[in-house]
Formats: sequence, structure tokens, C-alpha cells
Amino acid sequence: MMIDVIFIQSWHGEIANGQLERFVQHLRDTPHDPVPVWVFMDQNTLDNEELIETVDRLTKQHDIQFEFVDDTKHDNAQTTVFHHMLHSKQAVYPHMLLLESDCRLKPNFDRPINRDIQSLGNGWWVYGSTYYGIAGGDPEADSNQLRRNHLNGVAVYNRNRQDLLDFSNHMYITQHGAESSDAFDWLFAKRFFKSQQTDKMLLHDSPYIINLSPVWDKNTVYVNRKPRATIVHQKW
Repeated sequence: MMIDVIFIQSWHGEIANGQLERFVQHLRDTPHDPVPVWVFMDQNTLDNEELIETVDRLTKQHDIQFEFVDDTKHDNAQTTVFHHMLHSKQAVYPHMLLLESDCRLKPNFDRPINRDIQSLGNGWWVYGSTYYGIAGGDPEADSNQLRRNHLNGVAVYNRNRQDLLDFSNHMYITQHGAESSDAFDWLFAKRFFKSQQTDKMLLHDSPYIINLSPVWDKNTVYVNRKPRATIVHQKW
């Protein structure tokens, strides 16, 4: 059991401002075990010829693939893309690492993660990071425990677990997550902690991934909070 694909969730604005290209170059320059890389974009990208040219160039230069998702059918565009991505190519790539363009990667970032998920067997859904930033003060004193305990979207997803995919469909379709204003990871946490699911170890807080993604955590020193982190989700 190892990471067998990397998915990058992005949008057309990150192509226009160069952020996606910088991250793809960062990924390429960082030593890791090679796996296929797919970038998932909103369909608005296809409306701009300059963006299409950039997509074509990145595809050829970096040997990556793009998939465009129609995010206009529902109110929650970001969650629509995420839900599609979580189910995409599941049979081919059951263990998907999701990255975003504000991640920083350490050399061989994937190796300790692969060793750790192998030790877990098949008893997990999502392997990522709860929130380790400054909002709410000390974690134990934070009045917003959902903020502290939810797993950020940057994570490894065990798509061998059909119950994970079923739960995401229940959240997105049956419980109308497609029309919510919340991001997918918040929706997921809200539904999970209110559900009858009692196995909290399905959501695994990894020592190798740290969530410091809000802008107010830009200057937070990650090594003081997760010193072994090899994937740092933090604004550059």
C-alpha cells in the first residue's frame, strides 16, 4: 500500500498568476518516488486561450495531465471539484495524495508517509493533518474544536475503502453539500462527527503532514509544531 498518484486541486486564477506553474516546478525539483500527476481545474479555464496554451505547455514540459470539472451545476463550486476528484480514477489509483499549490515539499516527502500508511493496513480513510495554527490559541483551549479536529484536504485518501466513497456521496448528494457554502473538508468533518461513525481512527493525523493553510499562519514555524513534517501546507 503506497501513494500511487498525485492529484493537484487548482483553479484558473492559479494558472493566470503563475502559482500553479511554480508549484509544479517545485514538485518536479523535489526528489520523490515517481507517480502519475493529475491537475484538476474548474471548467472556466477552457474559456481563455492563453490559459489553454499554458495548460498545453505544462502538460508537455512536466509530463502531467489535466482534467476539467464543470463546477457550475451547484452553488458550491470548490466542493463540486473536490467530490469529483475524490472519485476520479479510483479503480486505477486507489491511494491518492492530494496537494495544493501552496504546499511546500521536503526531499523524499513521500517515503515516510508510504511507510506509515503501510503500517496502518486498510483501517483508515484519510491520512492528513488537523489544524496546527495560531487561531484560537492553544489547541486544548480552542473553543472551536471542529477547527482543531477536522482534517485538511491535503492528505492521502484510501479509496480502496468503499465506505469512504459512500460517505462522501452521502455528504455531497443526500445531505446537500453541493449547495453548502462550506469547503469540502469542513463539510466532511461536520457530517463525520455528527454521524454514527464511531471509529475516529479512520481520520488519521499524520506526523508528516501539517496544516497551517490560513493566511494568518504564514509566519508560523512548522518545526515547533510538527518537526517531522515533510508536506507543509502553508502560504508561501
